[in-house]
Amino acid sequence: MSFILFVVVLFASFFVGVFGFSQIIGSLQNLKTRGLGPSAITITLWVAILVGSFFLMKKIVPSESTAFFIGMAASFIAVLSQGKIK
Repeated sequence: MSFILFVVVLFASFFVGVFGFSQIIGSLQNLKTRGLGPSAITITLWVAILVGSFFLMKKIVPSESTAFFIGMAASFIAVLSQGKIK
């Protein structure tokens, strides 16, 4: 059961991290095009979602924090290694 929980937390954090980091990096890249207002709102929203997912994990399954951090780190590396950052 512990392994299944580890895998579920790992995939969930990876999924949230990929979307969150992609949105944040995309907003930073399009700052001149979109303007400061919409970009700041997008960045603030996704930072809040990422931080909220951390606190949700700490509340529901605090023993699986390693899986959470591995998933987030893997998603950050995956987003950075896509080669779309200019």
